Amino acid sequence: MRALFTTVLLLLTMTLAAQIPYGSNSAVGKRIQVGDISMYYEIYGKGEPLILLHGGYGNIETMGGMIAAFSKKIPCYCC
Repeated sequence: MRALFTTVLLLLTMTLAAQIPYGSNSAVGKRIQVGDISMYYEIYGKGEPLILLHGGYGNIETMGGMIAAFSKKIPCYCC
């Protein structure tokens, strides 16, 4: 239970600290057709890519802190 609380608190902190409108950033947001789905993604940074995929109950907005931290060193493809 403590680990769940810590995880939720960390995700909320990262989300509130984000200055970039992750998930609705028209400057970098794109869509790609993958089979029957249209997948939205954003790209930040340069160099060899790191792909961040949220879990079934997450979204790109909850990964704002990770995107900001990782994209300073490597590009992040975020879905």
